[in-house]
Order: sequence, then C-alpha cells, then structure tokens
Amino acid sequence: MPAYTAYPYAGQINQVLNNLLINAMQAMPGGGVVRISGRNVDVVPGQPEPGPYVAIEVRDEGSGIAPEDLPHVFDPYFSTKEGGSGLGLATAYSIVHRHEGILTVDSEPGNGSTFTLYLPASEEDLAPPPARRRTERLDGTRVLVMDDDDDVRAVLHRMLEALGCRVSTAAHGAEALRVYEQAMRDGARFDVVILDLTVPGGMGGEETMRRLLAIDPEVRAIVASGYAHSPVMAEHRAHGFQAVVHKPFEMEILAEALRQTVGARAAS
Repeated sequence: MPAYTAYPYAGQINQVLNNLLINAMQAMPGGGVVRISGRNVDVVPGQPEPGPYVAIEVRDEGSGIAPEDLPHVFDPYFSTKEGGSGLGLATAYSIVHRHEGILTVDSEPGNGSTFTLYLPASEEDLAPPPARRRTERLDGTRVLVMDDDDDVRAVLHRMLEALGCRVSTAAHGAEALRVYEQAMRDGARFDVVILDLTVPGGMGGEETMRRLLAIDPEVRAIVASGYAHSPVMAEHRAHGFQAVVHKPFEMEILAEALRQTVGARAAS
C-alpha cells in the first residue's frame, strides 16, 4: 500500500487531536495511558466507496462509555463529566465532517474508549516544510498567564521562560486580577497577559479582560483557546485583545504574538 499523506489542514486537525486528547485525559482522572496510532486504510465505516484514508486512533484506559450514551457523544453540550461543556467532541466532529472525513467511537464500560479519525488521503508528494527560523528572545518581558489547566500553565511557563520572559501564573480570572493588581501596586506592571478564553466554573478570558481594562486601560493581552471558531477569537480586537494564540501552542507563533503585543504597548 502506498504511503498516503493526510489532508493538509494542520491547524484544524491539531485542534481535533487536542480535543480528543483532553477527552482521553478527563476519562482517566486516576491516571492511565493514552495510545495514539495511525495507519493507511481503504475501507471506512459508513462510506460506500473505498479510500484511500488516513486513520488515526486515540485510545484511552478510562472507564468507558455507557451504551445508551454512545449515540450522543458528538452532540453539542452533551457530557457525562461533571463540569464538562460537551463542546470538545462536538467541535472535533464538525471539523472532521467539513473535511469530508469521519470520526467514530468504540467503547464499552470498563474497557476504555477508542476514537478513530478518518481523513481523505492524497498520494501526491508534499513540498518540504520551510526552514525554521531562529526565534528571537524577549528577555525581561513580564508575562501573566491565566489558564485553568495545570499542564497548560506548566507548558506555557516553560515556553515563555525559554524566550527570556519573567512569568507569573493564575488558574482563573479572579486570581489573575489579584496578581495583576498586586503587580501594579508593587510598580512591576505586566507587559503582557495571556488569558484562556474558557474556564469551566470560573471567570474566563473575556470577562477577565473587561475587568482588567477597568483596572488598567493600558493592559495588553493575548487571548488563547483551543476553539478556533469562537467569536472572541475571530474578533479579538473588538474585545480588547492585541493578539490570538491557538492551542496547542507553537513557539514561533507564541513569540510573534508576544512581539505584536509588546509593540502595541510601546506604540501607545
């Protein structure tokens, strides 16, 4: 079988895989292993015509999904998890469908779940990726990161420190406001704030930005989210943000968003 190449929409497919991985981790609150595998296939469930397709499986070791819930896992706002939004899998399904692909799930209680992403494949050769340029440092830039996910905060902290930034973190909007106000009182104002758009059960980025602007009209902020089609992400400047970064983060894109935002402060 030839080595097929997956449909070339890397950013959106990254979002699909990110949502599937988040779902897998949430299914294993006590820990476990997530296995990701890929293969070339010609026969896809529900498709009358043969492939070629690229199949990507995300398998977890969670408690599984009850049979009565399986038909609804891709429905918007349907969730079996406490505090879950029910939007992650629905968003993943929508993206895959728009790219003429299929997203399926196999599960049984006690034996985990397997989500399989089928994407139309091409046998055409891809052009080599452009050479990665050296990412310029932002030494001394003070950054406040607000995100409800411990792992995301840790990853961002490491990435920002690698760029030379001085980093503080907060788990939700209320904490971010306290940290920001304290920094202003100490005469050590943050140059940039990175705000997660969605914080289940807490103050998210949109409301936090409104309150930060009331405290400091000169605040400069970046909005971050895994949901590319949010109105705030699409019209970020209308909500007071200078730049946007999408999850999962890429160092060069993060650095460019920081440079834009720091530049906006300098220009003002």
